[in-house]
Amino acid sequence: MLSISPENIIVTVVNLLVLFVALRIFLFKPVQKILEERQKEADKELNEAKQQLEEAETLKTQYEKNIEDTEVQRKKILEEARKSADQEYQRIISDAKREAKTVKTQAVTKAEGEKAKIVKKAEKEIADIVVDAAVKVAGAKNASDMDSSLYDKFLEKAGGKS
Repeated sequence: MLSISPENIIVTVVNLLVLFVALRIFLFKPVQKILEERQKEADKELNEAKQQLEEAETLKTQYEKNIEDTEVQRKKILEEARKSADQEYQRIISDAKREAKTVKTQAVTKAEGEKAKIVKKAEKEIADIVVDAAVKVAGAKNASDMDSSLYDKFLEKAGGKS
């Protein structure tokens, strides 16, 4: 049977105290130490994750800024290319107009020269015809017949040469 005696109670209390001290020294302290180390590791990893997140945010911001800068540069390059193309177009049009004007001027000058040559040739032929007619009139015996025949020849030559 179970007897309650002061010695039993003291021995039980002493046993409990020894057991408590032994558990505290050999179980609780090592477990608490392990928990603290794990907590430190978790905190360290959490801090590293936060730091990496901040770095990622910084890189993202830089990337977005680079994209914006690239877009601005792209628009600037396109605008410069448009301006350059427009200037080249205007230069080509100007050169073409200038060349067309030169060709037109040369054609007009050439046509006027040809016209002058034709007029001079016509004047010379008319003068030759008039001289021939005068020679024949002066040397002919019957003037009225001669005048009529000379007039016909003049018309033939003048009409055929024009």
